Amino acid sequence: MSDPSANPLAALSELYMKGLAAFQSAAGSPGGGSSDQSGTQGFNPAAMLPGGTPPEVAAALTDAWRISATSALRYGQALMAVQLRYQAALLHAMSDRANGRAAETLVLADDARAFLREIGDTAEREARRLHMELDQVSEALAQALAQAADPADPAKRSYQVKA
Repeated sequence: MSDPSANPLAALSELYMKGLAAFQSAAGSPGGGSSDQSGTQGFNPAAMLPGGTPPEVAAALTDAWRISATSALRYGQALMAVQLRYQAALLHAMSDRANGRAAETLVLADDARAFLREIGDTAEREARRLHMELDQVSEALAQALAQAADPADPAKRSYQVKA
């Protein structure tokens, strides 16, 4: 990897591509060709669970891992897109100011604030999406375990609405 301070966009892009290659190799996708992490080939988070773990729980944890990895990649890609949109304008305004050319301080501040606001909005959008997807996995797990439970089991919890 080159010096990240010299070209932050290239460093972020390189990091994203490494993550994408690791994800593809873990998912068994053919696009993950030259991954340096041969240990991730065929990665199965459910295999790390202790014996006797219900298959529903193992499947839910595998889905949660897949959703989290996909979310991280989506977020990285969205951040790269935001940086691409603002990088040229911000660097141009900063170089004008550093070289003594008349650069509007307010324009630079507005561009920087818009950049930071969009980064925050991107994080918030992805967090909402991740939360929704993980809630769906949680609900599916609860339903699967409820169906698998023996209705004659006296240890079954009864749910009551709190007043």
